[in-house]
Amino acid sequence: MKKIKKRYKKKEGSPFYKKSTFQILLLSLFAFLFLFIYLVFNPFYQLSDIHVVGSQLTSDENIENLIKNKASRNLILSSSSLILISNHKIQKEIIDSYPHIEKATVDKIFPDKIEIEITERGKEAVWCENYEDRECFEIDSAGIAFQPVDQKESFYILRSYPEEVVLGDRVLPEKKIELIFQIKEKIEDDFFEVESISLPHPYSAFVKTGDEFDIYFNLNNDLSNQMERLGILLEKEIRDMTDLEYIDLRYGARVFYKNR
Repeated sequence: MKKIKKRYKKKEGSPFYKKSTFQILLLSLFAFLFLFIYLVFNPFYQLSDIHVVGSQLTSDENIENLIKNKASRNLILSSSSLILISNHKIQKEIIDSYPHIEKATVDKIFPDKIEIEITERGKEAVWCENYEDRECFEIDSAGIAFQPVDQKESFYILRSYPEEVVLGDRVLPEKKIELIFQIKEKIEDDFFEVESISLPHPYSAFVKTGDEFDIYFNLNNDLSNQMERLGILLEKEIRDMTDLEYIDLRYGARVFYKNR
């Protein structure tokens, strides 16, 4: 006699939304959303006080208004809660809006205050474009153009070949602008006052001294060798610089000079 196997119907599990794990997760999510919305719209955490220090070229009021506008544009919510405000984004907004500001340190002080310390760029020279409208800009030691000026003043650098100058950007590659400031520093430390430096093309620098003669440097050659040759020439050969027009150091070991 054959045994008949009984078929047992598989018991179906309960729906996922009835499981305790899912319910706990859902409750946690609702609790988090409730807390988030409560904190974001709670008047206690809304930005109400901005304190700016160190700004000389821009009014504190303008910086404060910039921050308030940025703070009120958080997500799609009309809220300026300190919880939503990003220090990094505020810093970037300030520096992008004001090229003369080198650094902005932002501190949030709960529940409703922001403190900002501004570090502005220091003028190292005036940079001028010797073409079309002859635009001039103040630049710092890193060669960042941060403020237009009406005319050349004190020490200036004059470029004769056309390149676009954008506020907040370097006027020359970093290594080249460093080299130009090194030339000025070494000449003034060892020899003469420097009135200006002209750049007729990308690889030459013509230094105008306070004694009204020029010194030509090759920006692609070693600066220390050129300075050494200049010192030897002034010590052993050129005694009287009254009628001197220029000294040319651009051609390796060969040094040329000309009187008026």
